[in-house]
Amino acid sequence: MDEPLFSPVDHIHNDLICRYFADGTLIDANENFIHFFGLLPDRLVGANLLDLLPAEETGHFYHHVALLCVEQTCVTFEQRAWRSDGSERWLRWTLRGTFSPEGALFEIRAVGQDITARKWATEQLEKADLCYQSMFEGAQEGVFQLTADNRLIQANPSLARILGFSSLESMFAAVNTPGGSNFLPEPCWQEVLRRCENSDQVHDFEFPFARKDGSNIWVSLNLRVIRKPNGRHASFEGTLRDITDRYESELRLVETASQISALSKIGQQVLANLEEGRALCEFTNSLSELWGGDTCVTVFLVSGADLIQTVSNGIVPQGDGSSIGELASRALKDNESLMDAAGDRSCIAAPLRMGDHVIGVIEATRSASLEFHPTDLQLLAAAAQWAALAIHNARQHAEIQNRLQELQSMSTIRQALSETFDLECLFQLIVDSAIQMAPQAHGAVIHLLETKTPNLVATSMAGEIATRIPEIHLDVEDRIIREVVLHNEIINIPDLTQDPRSDGQAHRLSMHSLLVAPVQSANGCFGTISLLSADRNAFSADDERVISSLGLEAAIAIQNARLYQAERRQREIAEALGEAAAAFNRSLDLNEVLDCILDQTMRVISCRISSILLVEGDEAHLVRQRSNTETTQMIAYPESTRLPLSTPTLKTMMETQHPILVQDAHHFSGWLPMDAVSWVRSYAAAPLVVDQKSIGFLNVDSEFSDCFNEETTHILQTFAAHAAIAIQNARLYSDLESALQQEKAMRAQLLQADKLSAMGRMASSIAHEVNNPLQAIQGCLERARAVNITPDRRNQYLKLAEEELERLSHILQRVLDFQRPGMGTPERQDVHPIIENVLALSGKRLQSARIQIIREWMSNPPLVRVASNQLKQVFLNLLLNAADAMSDGGTLIIRTELQTEPGNIWLKIIFKDNGPGIRPQDMDKIFEPFYSTKDRGTGLGLWVSHSIILAHQGKLTVESQLGKGSVFTIWLPVASTDLKKGESRKEKEGHGTDN
Repeated sequence: MDEPLFSPVDHIHNDLICRYFADGTLIDANENFIHFFGLLPDRLVGANLLDLLPAEETGHFYHHVALLCVEQTCVTFEQRAWRSDGSERWLRWTLRGTFSPEGALFEIRAVGQDITARKWATEQLEKADLCYQSMFEGAQEGVFQLTADNRLIQANPSLARILGFSSLESMFAAVNTPGGSNFLPEPCWQEVLRRCENSDQVHDFEFPFARKDGSNIWVSLNLRVIRKPNGRHASFEGTLRDITDRYESELRLVETASQISALSKIGQQVLANLEEGRALCEFTNSLSELWGGDTCVTVFLVSGADLIQTVSNGIVPQGDGSSIGELASRALKDNESLMDAAGDRSCIAAPLRMGDHVIGVIEATRSASLEFHPTDLQLLAAAAQWAALAIHNARQHAEIQNRLQELQSMSTIRQALSETFDLECLFQLIVDSAIQMAPQAHGAVIHLLETKTPNLVATSMAGEIATRIPEIHLDVEDRIIREVVLHNEIINIPDLTQDPRSDGQAHRLSMHSLLVAPVQSANGCFGTISLLSADRNAFSADDERVISSLGLEAAIAIQNARLYQAERRQREIAEALGEAAAAFNRSLDLNEVLDCILDQTMRVISCRISSILLVEGDEAHLVRQRSNTETTQMIAYPESTRLPLSTPTLKTMMETQHPILVQDAHHFSGWLPMDAVSWVRSYAAAPLVVDQKSIGFLNVDSEFSDCFNEETTHILQTFAAHAAIAIQNARLYSDLESALQQEKAMRAQLLQADKLSAMGRMASSIAHEVNNPLQAIQGCLERARAVNITPDRRNQYLKLAEEELERLSHILQRVLDFQRPGMGTPERQDVHPIIENVLALSGKRLQSARIQIIREWMSNPPLVRVASNQLKQVFLNLLLNAADAMSDGGTLIIRTELQTEPGNIWLKIIFKDNGPGIRPQDMDKIFEPFYSTKDRGTGLGLWVSHSIILAHQGKLTVESQLGKGSVFTIWLPVASTDLKKGESRKEKEGHGTDN
């Protein structure tokens, strides 16, 4: 510090003294205070003390101000402050409060003492103590102090660590227990005492010492005697050093000699194994057993910077999760043997050298630290030489086998060339052979140039990538392949991620190495053959020679097969045309017909998109399209595509009824450009003509110019002739079937709607009719529960309740009978019970409308063949219509009678009301669906009734006069065998029905 220590007097003279109110407003201050804070004397009064203190200290200061009260008028505390010159100081404040008679804090007198020097001195002492403690605790050797009787007084953490304790506390707890043993072993302690007889110090005393876990270590002891004034031993101070490694190294010399002898035998055995993987498995397993314990021996083989194989303790790990450790990576990079015992494990590593090249690294690890020694590293370096020699022998043997395999595969391919013209089989044989002759390859692909376009198409593939197509688009590294085609030279890329020509498509296949050779002969280049590998630097000069030979064989296969395929192409077209003509007429379903047309078209015409446009009004609407996008990402026509018939191409076909051919759309003046399919270059189409009228167009598109020719238009015209007839037939059939289905569905829907409407109109009356017996039952049961009722009276009430229940059951049964679905089979029936059932069902409705029913029925009516449920619906509609017409009450006459006409006998059921009648202008419309003169009617009742009677070979007629009422007559045919002699009778009743 730049300021000396102050005496108490100096502190008094340098005190900062001030007075201020409870809110911090200054009243007065001495010169020391003003000078310390750099205030102007004339601006002292009114300033706030809290503004002079650091912002982070104001809360601390105000906290002590708040402690002042009548019982505690004085408070002292320490606080940081900054003097006006910017230096940091420490102040000791003494606050004394002045209080009003009511006990409120009125004024505060504060005295501040600068205690910075004292603070500095205290900090220096603390630092010195910490430095000594750090040196004591940070010493690598164990430092300790013993009593005169061999008891531990003090020790540093290193001593606890050397003796195997996790902390000093655990060590003291173990060695200083009551009745416990002394710190130093008794024989050693006696030797220490003997040596201290002639000297106050003991140097380099070595002996075995038992650790906490029971294991022994060798230690070196240095000790100094602290004596009392009388010369007796007061205590001992000393250090303890672990020298176990030195003793163990001597043992290691003998062990290493034995291991070198064993390693020589292991190496001789491994050299006899000519399979690289098995040789490494046997070698690592034997070396691990030689070291024993939990030793793990691993061999990493590399190619360039890539790890290509890992063998650990005789096992080849599955998957690609293996990685070279840090020490092994350093040994590989520096080309030297290394050892590392840091952390909780030991590790040694040595490079594998084959001539001047490093082909890998061998690594040995143990799970405990300090487990390996320099002799172990020398042993591992010798093992690396044996392993490298074994790998060299195995690879030479593998190379010889590969050459034999190559010759055998070439012989198989040449034999296949002389026996077949199937290019697909030949190409598959070639890529399969490529995988066999280059085992490091994970895929092989043949790309061929299309005959009329520069497009490269993946024709055959093998290996892992063959199982992942078509999920990944396989124009693998298109730029590289096209460069091979352009220059007819092999390209070998060891790492695609580092090559600027890579467009990233092989990356999605997780491939890193790529080898591409041209498929060429004296007649030119036909495409490429490629090898791919997930490893880096996978392909060698031998692989280039193999793939070049395969490319030549593929070119010969193409030349031999194209002549054969040209003849077969003509035959296939003729067969396809015949099959298409038959297929177009096998189905009357329009969708199936359209699909069949496009399938057969794309079978014989190589195009990107095939489509059908059908004429609708003055436009042609796209109804179907097929896209061939296995190798490119082409955008199809929008589904909503509509072209005006004035489009030049369509207009020409409409007028001439002949096909049209566009070799290059970009240079065709009549082409209609569309943004969605701007890629189209070639276009061919033929009109679909029926009865000298074009009903649509069959089209094909390609992204390449000059893709189509006259043969294409000839095929399209032939297809179109058959397709037009098939489309026309399918349309007619579809229209007819749709109309029939629509009529059937509409009729069923309307029948059900009318029944629901009628039931809705009856709901109120049925509710009233059900409610009456329910109330009667409730009243009878309440009276039957009375306490003072006689047994006879109770039985009477119960009988009445039973009768009402039976009545309720009859009501519900009538509703269910009416609601039963289906027309069923007509049966010979008497219509009077059917009418009675409907009258009973609608009784409440008629009663509430104050309708009087008059029955004028034949005494013995003839039986008629009817479906009772359907007839009930007709009767109910007529009853409810009459009730609606006579809203203020009236009379409804229901009459049955026979009428004979030439060739027919009719049973007439007549419903005659005295309502307001029907207007003449409505008479012709009342049997039309959805026509109603009522505000809440559906307009379906009379239409449904009329339809039901017509289905029974009858008729429904109406007569009406305004102000007098209407008469609806149902005419049902009667068979002559069912005719009975009937007599008319009249029944007059009051309001309602029999109920």
